[in-house]
Amino acid sequence: MDAVFTFIQINYNMITTCLSVIVNSIFVYLTMYKSRKAMGSYQEILAATGVFEIFYSMLIVVSDQLLFISPDVFMVYMRPGAIFDQTPFVLHIMSIKVCCIGLTYGLLEVHFIYRYIAVCKPHYMNHLASGAFKLAIFLYFILHGLSIYLIYIILLPCDRDTKSNFLGPVFNKTGIDIEQRDVLCMTMTKGTGEVRFIGHLSIGLLYFFSLYSVMVYIVLGISIIRNLRRTVISRAAKSLQRYLTIALVVQTIIPVVTNFIPTIISWSCPMFQLTLPLLFWRFSQIFVSLFPIIDPIGVILILPEYRRSLLFCFQRHHEKHIDVISV
Repeated sequence: MDAVFTFIQINYNMITTCLSVIVNSIFVYLTMYKSRKAMGSYQEILAATGVFEIFYSMLIVVSDQLLFISPDVFMVYMRPGAIFDQTPFVLHIMSIKVCCIGLTYGLLEVHFIYRYIAVCKPHYMNHLASGAFKLAIFLYFILHGLSIYLIYIILLPCDRDTKSNFLGPVFNKTGIDIEQRDVLCMTMTKGTGEVRFIGHLSIGLLYFFSLYSVMVYIVLGISIIRNLRRTVISRAAKSLQRYLTIALVVQTIIPVVTNFIPTIISWSCPMFQLTLPLLFWRFSQIFVSLFPIIDPIGVILILPEYRRSLLFCFQRHHEKHIDVISV
């Protein structure tokens, strides 16, 4: 059964990556050429989101990682035979894959910051198109990914002694010998006092960054909704802001359900001695691959301009097909 699941998972990741490239390419086209002029530079942020999700989905295939999670350890290692398996920079590749979680946090915060300024501080809107603001937003976005990357690459590389504590359990459950493999791990119960301290420090930092991002979403989200209700603007402008806010809510819910919650639970297992069913981990891996596909589809379905443009293309193609058959 495990062998069948592994085979399906490898092909599944490749299929979802191809679908992500197609869907997000369409999404980027719609944001750049079918957006209302009133959206301003926000369409650039939406387009950047599509480009990031293409990169994210490709990295899922390139960094083909496996997780071993038990009440004692959270462990990440490369699947045998993967593209970068047994290379000198395998730890960096795995850390970059995980740092995309931090980048997703940061990208959502950028969306909330822009929507907050547009709705609550419209007198600052002229600054949003400036090069200084775009540079500041980009650095803020990169900082989130860099933070997660540094936690993983500095604190989580597994030394030989710590790895030896888990050789048997990993081999018995997965059939993979990790003795000669580069591994990232976090444990609070096994190893020396220093190893356990690093485990607690790592989970504390990861919790901090996650909590900070969630607080940004909540605080700015509440402010946006309150101001939308009491601000007097034209019906067209209010309709646009309402649709963009709904789209942002969907863009927040999708990664929280498919990405953030499974990841935080994974980090928490060695902290709280949790044992979760294998089915949970298998479904969570499936959802991680689906995230870059579902996210743009949700936005396209919510924003009327994108939805109508896409439906028009399908209708026109269908009409041409009928004309060809009738001839």
